[in-house]
Amino acid sequence: MAAGLSGPRPDTDPDAQALGTLWTAVTRAGGAVGFPADAPEADIRALAEATAAEVRAGTLHLSARGGTGLPAWYAARGWTEVGRFPGALRLGPDDVRDEHWFQREIRDRRESVGPSR
Repeated sequence: MAAGLSGPRPDTDPDAQALGTLWTAVTRAGGAVGFPADAPEADIRALAEATAAEVRAGTLHLSARGGTGLPAWYAARGWTEVGRFPGALRLGPDDVRDEHWFQREIRDRRESVGPSR
């Protein structure tokens, strides 16, 4: 397991079908997966497949709303901010916030590039 990461390491191919089924159920129940409750199931499953592909590639990506503690929270847990879109999120007439983009390696880089010399 890579230093600084916690939790299980994905040693097997992620099951995009099962992830899509789970995210659809959570979405329909009003959960916070990132879709409105009436989102088309095909859209949810497409994101599940893209997420599984990121896991297979060894990275994860996410975005967080600025003006909250979330960007600092993710950074403190090993996520690297790779971009920011100033003023991307308009939450109200006087509430405009940045969108922060993060990436996190989920595999020890030595596994994919070989031992250091």
